[in-house]
Amino acid sequence: MYIDYKGQLYRLIEHSLFFDDKPAVSTHFKEKTDDTFCEVSDYYAKELKPDDPNVQNIYDVDYYVVYHDTSETVKKRAAELKKYIEKGDHIGDDELDAVFRHIWCANGGAPVLDSPTIENNEVEIILSGNSCSEDWIMFERGFCYKAVNIYDCEKLIVRYTYSVRNGKKSAKNEVVEVTMKPEEFKAEKLKHGIGNI
Repeated sequence: MYIDYKGQLYRLIEHSLFFDDKPAVSTHFKEKTDDTFCEVSDYYAKELKPDDPNVQNIYDVDYYVVYHDTSETVKKRAAELKKYIEKGDHIGDDELDAVFRHIWCANGGAPVLDSPTIENNEVEIILSGNSCSEDWIMFERGFCYKAVNIYDCEKLIVRYTYSVRNGKKSAKNEVVEVTMKPEEFKAEKLKHGIGNI
């Protein structure tokens, strides 16, 4: 999760072992700290007190791309999923969206050395299934990924899920989806990347 705190963006650790399982504000950059932060391994953190008036927003962010993939890999997975659905098996919403509606989660996560980077205008989309073909690359048994250029996508969507927005805590998370141009999408991914937090 992310936190806008005192006008700067940080990572929120919901259950920090360093602070007896309490929430903490964290960063990798000493220049974003003050004397209330302490050094913890390779980052800096401070306990987040309940109802701290310096909290503007607490949220998660997810990235989605609308990308039409007509490869054999996706066609095979669609056929597999149809069989599972007919049997009454549960299929995750993200996978159904990807295969049938062409809305792919682009948060990353494939543990590969040559992973696509947003700096090169690329995101990775991931598909489960045991058969990867064409330009899909298997990175783990049952999972493959593909590098997609954001300029080849029909739509780029950023979904924010707020638990605190504009300083106000809500009983129910507020979800806001924003469609962005490629430059905005890239800037948003870079803003929330480890190199900026």
